[in-house]
Amino acid sequence: MELNKPFLQDLQRRLKVGNRRGVHLNGVPGKSRYKFDLARLAHIKKTLPNDFTKALLSKLPLRFRISWRDVVPDLNALFTKEQEQLIKITKSFENLINQTEAIESEKGINTFGFGFPLLVTRDKKDKKLTVAPLLIWSLRIKRTKEFNTWVIQRREDDPIYINEVLINHLKTDIGVEIDQIPSEMLDDGLIDADELLLLCSYILESVNPVTSGTLKEELGEELKYIKPIPDKKALEKTIGKSSNAFLHFGGLFSIFEVQKQNIISDYDELLALKDARFPLEDFEDYHFQSISSVKTDPSQQGILNALASKRNLLIQGPPGTGKSQTLTAILVNALENGRKTVVVCEKRTALEVLHNAMIKKGLGELCVLIKDSVKDRRIVVDSVRDRALSDIPYSKDELMGMINTGQRLIDTINGKHQLLDKRLLGNKNWSDIVGFYLKELRKQGVAKDLELESYIFDFSTEEFDRYLQIIKEGQHLWRPFVKIKDYSFLNPLKFEGGKPFQTEQLLKKTFEAYKEDYEILTYSEGAYKEVYSNTRLGEVNDQKVAVLSLLDQLNALYKNNRANSDFFKQEKTQKWYYQPLALVSKKHKQIQLDQAKCLSLIAELNPLIEQEKILPQFAFSTILADNVSLLQQLDAALDNDALTILQKIEAEYKQLNLLTFQQPSYTTTELTNFKEQAKHLIDKIREDEWFSVELYQSSHAEFMERVGKQLEAYNTYFDLPDNPFIAEFKWRSYY
Repeated sequence: MELNKPFLQDLQRRLKVGNRRGVHLNGVPGKSRYKFDLARLAHIKKTLPNDFTKALLSKLPLRFRISWRDVVPDLNALFTKEQEQLIKITKSFENLINQTEAIESEKGINTFGFGFPLLVTRDKKDKKLTVAPLLIWSLRIKRTKEFNTWVIQRREDDPIYINEVLINHLKTDIGVEIDQIPSEMLDDGLIDADELLLLCSYILESVNPVTSGTLKEELGEELKYIKPIPDKKALEKTIGKSSNAFLHFGGLFSIFEVQKQNIISDYDELLALKDARFPLEDFEDYHFQSISSVKTDPSQQGILNALASKRNLLIQGPPGTGKSQTLTAILVNALENGRKTVVVCEKRTALEVLHNAMIKKGLGELCVLIKDSVKDRRIVVDSVRDRALSDIPYSKDELMGMINTGQRLIDTINGKHQLLDKRLLGNKNWSDIVGFYLKELRKQGVAKDLELESYIFDFSTEEFDRYLQIIKEGQHLWRPFVKIKDYSFLNPLKFEGGKPFQTEQLLKKTFEAYKEDYEILTYSEGAYKEVYSNTRLGEVNDQKVAVLSLLDQLNALYKNNRANSDFFKQEKTQKWYYQPLALVSKKHKQIQLDQAKCLSLIAELNPLIEQEKILPQFAFSTILADNVSLLQQLDAALDNDALTILQKIEAEYKQLNLLTFQQPSYTTTELTNFKEQAKHLIDKIREDEWFSVELYQSSHAEFMERVGKQLEAYNTYFDLPDNPFIAEFKWRSYY
């Protein structure tokens, strides 16, 4: 097969043609939902566009936060136009995020990027204006948990490239070839400001016949300020009739599809070949082994058999008909026979299905899934480097024995497949019946997994008629029940046996008893709560009286010694020379006595405050000078803590489980009555087994809450029209 040069040239030409409506040759945002002018960020903060370009040219990895929440905490405080601009920014970012995620989920590639700066030129051929991003940075944009806040990220493996569509367009229009970015410029993963100016100068010098000698300096000045992107009319006025291109230092976020420059270069290499031919040996020695280790139905096995003699085959059908299973069988057969395969698909999901199927078959090391030709290059190289060839573990005779065994199994399976054509019900075979069943399921929108392994069927018309009769009876009973099934709360087992009227009367009688017991239990619980609260309040008041008594004595001692500085200097009064002074001086002696009295009172006061753990918690120090402010605080707290004490007692009570509460000082007749009544109700509910759920949990409060809800459910249930109990009884009994 000889390479056809005109054919290759035509294919290459199709790849080179760019669409002037696309972002690669039309960077003017206009009304596009997927083009966002960087300068619009100035509505949030004036310096934000310049801040972004500085970060883009200097930071890797990049994480740039955009939020108008910090700058504008209240949207309603702004003028209407300012509000509209911020809302439009939010909608634009959301459109870009949604479209990027949709493309990535479908094709497996990230297409979000930033184009900067814009090359504006008038084409020689048709005199139309081209406004194209010069460089494109591959980025990622994410929502954050904060309201109206986004993060733009760039990782080390995210590429930077010259707009390849623009390169091809310039070559076609004016015959200028633009080189790719030098690899040494991208060694650090960045293009800094100086490198960007070099590239911009290089592009303008390539496309313009004459340039200024200070071009780089002029571009450097323009780079300092990010400008909004004008519309086409404004750009037309700027360029006028001039054929010279110029750079506009504005940028835009957009969706940049992966380009084909590498494929175009490959075509150049093919066109450079002379007298090239494809080797035909592989085509002439073509062989396909149709014996498969993958489960196949007759139609799938027919495809495998057809591949033994046909080179091209079209497999088509709606979702769920087994196309992926068939392709899995083909791939497994090819790999088991030492063949090589390439599978391509526009959508990543289909490739992932096949790749996962290969892994499940134990062939994961023989295949690799390429989602991105740049990012996955290392994965492919590492896979090839790490793979070691192993000898075939079988002899030819052993292999033929396996093939013969496989053939016998295939014959057995084919025999079973033939049984599928046997007529079972009327003129319908097994496949017809299953197909009809699946069609009805899809029509009803309800899927039901039938566990049929434990049943033995005759597969006869008489048997089918018997089941139809049972289903019709159930359908008649289901219609009334389905209207009230969401209100049902009773144990289904209670509907087995018995008679509906007697069962309903027993249910109502039992629930009337439940209501009475529940009301008594609620009253008993309230009575004990009052007893408990009064007991606790009395204990706290006793504690408070004792604390106040000690506190008054302390305050008096501190007040009496306010002018005696030695009173607060314990390290001085304990020195050896202070004792003789105390013997001869009544004042010094009294200071020592007052200090000792204070320490004694503090030793009594601290454990007393801790005793009930309900008064404000203070720990008085044995260093007397540290207690001056604490005395004032405790005085104030004791004057204002009445409501706080009641709230604490209420919270303390809520933590109790009266069913297991056993503290002797709080065990009263009311508590004993409550426990006995609660146990009686719990035992009765468990014995009766009317409820479909266990009502007793971890505490008396949860038990009472659940019983209350069940009683409400009972009232709601019997308030329904048309006697719901009879409808449920009939359905449960039938079921």
